[in-house]
Amino acid sequence: MQEVTLTIDKSVVWHEVAKATSYTGAKMMGDDPTAYDRISTTDEDREMLERYWVEACSLMTHHLKEHVKTVAAQEIHHGVDMESDYAVTLRVADAYPSALNDAVLGNLTSFVIATVLSKWYRLTNKGETDVYATEASAYLLSAVDLLYSRTRPVRPS
Repeated sequence: MQEVTLTIDKSVVWHEVAKATSYTGAKMMGDDPTAYDRISTTDEDREMLERYWVEACSLMTHHLKEHVKTVAAQEIHHGVDMESDYAVTLRVADAYPSALNDAVLGNLTSFVIATVLSKWYRLTNKGETDVYATEASAYLLSAVDLLYSRTRPVRPS
């Protein structure tokens, strides 16, 4: 077995969540003048988003449990700890192609972003909730599927 260590940068997740919520709010202002203020996240919202981050990380760990060797603890803070990135060391087969690490990391990062957005939209924009929840599931399934990838053996000639 080989080990793969992946780290999801919390600041990247928060940046993407802020970008998506701002874009959604801005696009809906034609129909609802309060949409931007209601939907877009602010620094004050990060304490609630912190809980969503922890929930997404816990769910991800649960689905990766077959592969997990070590994982960084994620605790709900009374505030926002931007230094508590999600770091996980996974055990994969020796034939696992390490070239897939970036794809696995990308899918896991997208899973966390979509999960946080789904939970946030439950409060602010219910119409987007199911879309992001479905998207999150697809990202997680794709990441797990990639972890089972194997390079084909080369037969000696």
